[in-house]
Amino acid sequence: MTERLIFLLGLSPEAPFRWAHYSDDRLIEGGWLESAADLPALRERFGEIDLVAALLPGEQAATRRMTSVPKGAAKARAAALYLMEDELGESAEALHVAASDSLAFAVKTAILEEWRSLFAAAGFDLDILSADYLVMPSSDDVGVIVFDEGRVVAAINGGGFAVDNDLFDMLGAELLKDGPPRLQALGDITLLRRLPETITVERLGALEDARLLDLYAVSLSEAATPNFLQGPYQKRRTLMPALLPWRRAGALAAALAALFVVSLVATGLRSQSEAKTWNEAAQKVHTERFPDAASENPTAHARKLLAQQGGDVSFLVLASRFADAMEKNDTVQIDRIRYNASRNEFVVSVKSQTNSGIEDLKNALAAAGVATQDSGGYRRSGAYWTGDLMARTQ
Repeated sequence: MTERLIFLLGLSPEAPFRWAHYSDDRLIEGGWLESAADLPALRERFGEIDLVAALLPGEQAATRRMTSVPKGAAKARAAALYLMEDELGESAEALHVAASDSLAFAVKTAILEEWRSLFAAAGFDLDILSADYLVMPSSDDVGVIVFDEGRVVAAINGGGFAVDNDLFDMLGAELLKDGPPRLQALGDITLLRRLPETITVERLGALEDARLLDLYAVSLSEAATPNFLQGPYQKRRTLMPALLPWRRAGALAAALAALFVVSLVATGLRSQSEAKTWNEAAQKVHTERFPDAASENPTAHARKLLAQQGGDVSFLVLASRFADAMEKNDTVQIDRIRYNASRNEFVVSVKSQTNSGIEDLKNALAAAGVATQDSGGYRRSGAYWTGDLMARTQ
């Protein structure tokens, strides 16, 4: 079961905005917050949330099509930044620019950082920060247009726009002239009267909060949604969380093993008081780190931990090297890890928006003394290349 929270933000943190809680694809509850100051109280109502998405008003974002997109996430962002600086006349410092497929999209850095800080202070770990029209479904054949309380939000050809009603009344035909031949419209469609008759309009119904939020939720996903959280703002999803329990257990077991060795030396000393001191130190560390096993012998428990974590400290070496390589690579994500103890080998399911990202990871692992081998090659799945990678110490 996937728990998601979606926020349709206002033009400023002081303005009211909508929110909704989805379990899988079902709307559980939702409502309005008076301002961002109410975020901490909302956070207290929920436990673990699998995905938190905040959508800026489209008026605060800009999008442009890129005719030629270089390979690699970093190069694509650099090309998008060059395009947007030229188009918008803003400096690199003032803009945060991201890229997705052939689309460049930008927001003012100050807006992005303010909302990130507010959500973080409230205890929310944002997975997606995007703009409303970038999340609504659209294609070359069908677009979506929403008339939402004085403003118009339109998703066309994978991009779109958001403007107030008066501006749309004047420029709607121009804004949609290169759009798809069919539009699905939610809300009051009287403003469509100036559009060309060649555009077929299918009305989705009156504007209701639940219906509007469903429209966004249906196509919202981390893999496919254009996301401003790229580059320096990318949420780190590396191997570290998966390796952390192993690293911690291994480190504690190693510390106890070291104390055990000292204890052995101490037993050979003539002064039994020194031996007692070392044994008490080992027992204290054991009790503090493993309160659930406080009654067990520290030495026996340390050996048991090492056996449970693969039977060989070489696992810890491989885990550490793999984690370090992942920390240096922000384009590859890990879906699943399996460990073959008999071969001291990881089998890791990876995904990346580019093949070059996977190659960069393999090169980083090779430099760290980890041999890699592809298992069955990589395939295209949505916006990502996915496949299995085997890794073992050389």
